[in-house]
Amino acid sequence: MRHPQWQTTTTEDDVDVEESFNDSLKDVQDMSLRLSIDGEFAASSGGSNEDQVKRVLSKIRKQDSGSNHENMLLDNVSNKYPLLRRRRRLIVIALDSYDSNGEPDKKLIEIVQRIIKAVQLDPQTARVSGFALLTAMTMVETTEFLASGNVQVNEFDAIVCSSGSEVYYPGVHTEDGKLLPDQDYAVHIDYRWGVEGLKNTICKLMNASDGEENHGKATSPIEEDLKSSNAHCISYKINDPSKVSEIY
Repeated sequence: MRHPQWQTTTTEDDVDVEESFNDSLKDVQDMSLRLSIDGEFAASSGGSNEDQVKRVLSKIRKQDSGSNHENMLLDNVSNKYPLLRRRRRLIVIALDSYDSNGEPDKKLIEIVQRIIKAVQLDPQTARVSGFALLTAMTMVETTEFLASGNVQVNEFDAIVCSSGSEVYYPGVHTEDGKLLPDQDYAVHIDYRWGVEGLKNTICKLMNASDGEENHGKATSPIEEDLKSSNAHCISYKINDPSKVSEIY
């Protein structure tokens, strides 16, 4: 490409600036523009440079319009848990304590209330902080538990229920006012989930006495709690608490 006049040392570059700029682009205008799309040289079609540029722009517009659906999917992913993305702190509350009837201990709701109140005392901290609740209770039980202490479900950005088998994002996944679990998470934990094999193993362990199986001669100390179970969580009721080993 010719060296532009405005970079020379002669005094003529101060005389006609417009001419010097035109001269610097003269070689570009003289060049034969050759554009390629999908391996085919557009120059071989005999069209002008302007036609070739129009064809390239048309091709780009088609690609952009075809990617609109992909962009919508990406937007859905980014909006899946918008509150969590804006939080600088996430306070995780993991509490499980039950009475002899299997009901949540009354002290649990008091603890939750105190934690939320303590964070909300500082408006600046409350604005950048979120809450996540982890529990072995089902979503129905969790909702009733929070309602007993006048705690709204929307106070939490995420709720992990049924011993980690379901994840909910209040305010995001809803249908007719009902919270829906995260299906992506369900698909993730479903990989190699051998529920029947796990049930058989637990049954053998609980029905064994002194290292040998009772082969159904004795009543099992446990039974499956269908109400508290789901596709990825097996819950059991204890029929004979005396056979439960103490954990220290």
